[in-house]
Amino acid sequence: MYFESLEGYANPSRFTPFNARVRAEFKAQRGFDPQELYAPGGANSYARNPAALRKFLDYRAALAARLQEGWLQRLCALRQSQPYLDLVLTHIDDRFDPSMRDKLGADVPRLLESAQRRGVTFLVEDPATVWHLGPERYAEIARRYAQLTKRADLLAIDLNIVERYQDVYPVKQQTGTELFQ
Repeated sequence: MYFESLEGYANPSRFTPFNARVRAEFKAQRGFDPQELYAPGGANSYARNPAALRKFLDYRAALAARLQEGWLQRLCALRQSQPYLDLVLTHIDDRFDPSMRDKLGADVPRLLESAQRRGVTFLVEDPATVWHLGPERYAEIARRYAQLTKRADLLAIDLNIVERYQDVYPVKQQTGTELFQ
């Protein structure tokens, strides 16, 4: 539950959301159309006005959190009528690679507490940008998340230990037993 683009604002063709509704809402809140961020030489172009870009990146992270919060509310309401449902929220990590907040709108501290207060397991997905670090990265991710919550029982991590179809971020392969020794 985040916006796609590992390149963030640097690749406007993949930088989401940028639809008319989002642009209008942002303009009403901040006074300019975020499309101006890409106007070469414009007063609000990200090259000339980093503060304008920061406003949109912060808005975008808040929007992602608002959408995530809305889904959590709906799913938890459904769970009230069906208490046997277990909810797991997969969320991209922004603790190990802080650039994920600006690139994807990921804001773990904002959502983690809310999910855990509702009894929802928070499943951390490590971003592709750290896959090259090998399986040792999981211990570091666990350490960082232990500092964020007292509910370790509601934390999980998505293990990327299978062969990938792309070789952009090669990972040293481990057997399952090596990971848990």
